[in-house]
Amino acid sequence: MLPESDICADGEAIEARLATAGYFHYETSAFRADRQQCRHNLNYWHFGDYLGIGAGAIPN
Repeated sequence: MLPESDICADGEAIEARLATAGYFHYETSAFRADRQQCRHNLNYWHFGDYLGIGAGAIPN
């Protein structure tokens, strides 16, 4: 079942509803259960080294 469109547009309502279900807002568009955050972006968030290739790559 999909949520009503008004709920989808209300970020505060989404965050409150997910918090009551045990999820926490930890990144711009990500919510997690306790100790279950995604690790694939941790390198970027902690300013680690990475190689950018392609049209969207920004040189240092």
